[in-house]
Amino acid sequence: MRGAAMKSRKKLSAPLSAAIAFLLFLSVIFAAESLTSALTLRLDMTEDGLYTLSDTTVDVLSHLSAPVTVTVFSNETDFVPLVHETLLRYQALSDQMVSIRYVDPYTHPSEVKRWQNQGFTITEGTLAVEGQFTAEVIQLEDLFITDGETVTALQIEQPLTSAIARGGRSETLRAQFIEGHDESYSEGFQTLLRQNGFSVCRTTLSVSDPACDLMILAAPKTDYLPDEIAKIQAFMNDGGRLMVFLSSEAQAMPRLAAFLAEWGVGMTDIVVGDRLQYVDANPLSIVPVYAAHDINARFSGLRIYPVLTSTLALRSLYTQNGTTSTAKVLYSTDKAYAADGSDTLAAPFVLAMTAERKNIGESSRLFVCGSSGLYADNLLDNAAFANSMLLAQAIGWSTERNDTLGIPARSLSSTPIAITAGQLYLFAGLFIVGLPALYLLVGLTVYLRRRHL
Repeated sequence: MRGAAMKSRKKLSAPLSAAIAFLLFLSVIFAAESLTSALTLRLDMTEDGLYTLSDTTVDVLSHLSAPVTVTVFSNETDFVPLVHETLLRYQALSDQMVSIRYVDPYTHPSEVKRWQNQGFTITEGTLAVEGQFTAEVIQLEDLFITDGETVTALQIEQPLTSAIARGGRSETLRAQFIEGHDESYSEGFQTLLRQNGFSVCRTTLSVSDPACDLMILAAPKTDYLPDEIAKIQAFMNDGGRLMVFLSSEAQAMPRLAAFLAEWGVGMTDIVVGDRLQYVDANPLSIVPVYAAHDINARFSGLRIYPVLTSTLALRSLYTQNGTTSTAKVLYSTDKAYAADGSDTLAAPFVLAMTAERKNIGESSRLFVCGSSGLYADNLLDNAAFANSMLLAQAIGWSTERNDTLGIPARSLSSTPIAITAGQLYLFAGLFIVGLPALYLLVGLTVYLRRRHL
């Protein structure tokens, strides 16, 4: 009898175990779903992490002080899946400070009209970002970079994160590019300024606005006239903020050089090459070294560097002179050299530096870079280089703002890893010399041990 009961229990245990296992499985699924919802966990399984937001965006979203609404003029089910998923992540990581709403422009014409009455162009797929003090739109095509036929890169974060960050800001700063001396502008530089809350204009010094927040000399090729230098001096004496980018193609500019010398920045005509840190097999495409400066604070934990092309060497004439102080921002390695063969200045060369003059109740700030390549469009858009981030930080330092953003586009193709000549020599030494020598040493050790057995 006892044996029969034991057999009966064994027969019942199999279906019972299966039922228990099934219930446990359902419990795990339910718990995982609940945990996912609670933590707003959205896994990014794409190879290149296309849905993963940058640390810059995460930081902006975690420090929002006012709610921001992003209105997408599209039917939600028809909207671009990649952008739709990215917007969900913005909303989740902002602790609901960012709200996303979809408005079909064909069934809600009054909403379209409201934005058009404010002077905005609304089309299918437009993103309208509205904050406490600002309202602006981002066109869908502005979120992608194409080669004319196919999409090659995504640039969702820079315009969207910048617009959201401006949502709680009431001020608009003014930046003016000075022209009239064969300057070299780039669309990327102007776009970066606009995305960081600046209105941008191009003007001559004769009619420039002395009350603007930032003045930019974008690689002039000819020298300024005495009355133009006087205008720049007056602007700086009144607490102005100036960014100067030099060009290796420029003529001699003694008046600009004299003005910069008053601020402790010496100009040279030395084009710098580097035997150790360069890219694209071009020793004039330098990968600079970061100096200890507030502009470079963000890069302390990042292994990403800018590229400067055909850069002129600068000289630090002093570090402190009365109320004016200077500091290096970028410099070359000690393996750098003057491309023209001159030996008037020894490496390492200063490639970018700042000067600050503290007056009563205000301060003037100057940023000087020996290369206009810092703001070249192809380098600003390259996610492998830090040009966009560094330029944004330089703008922020110049205007004393700590909320400027520079988020490079994210390539949809395989992004080549930028390897400097120095790294190439290191890898070559490791794999061609180091590892074979190690194997030889191990083999010799084993041989000698066996010989003594």
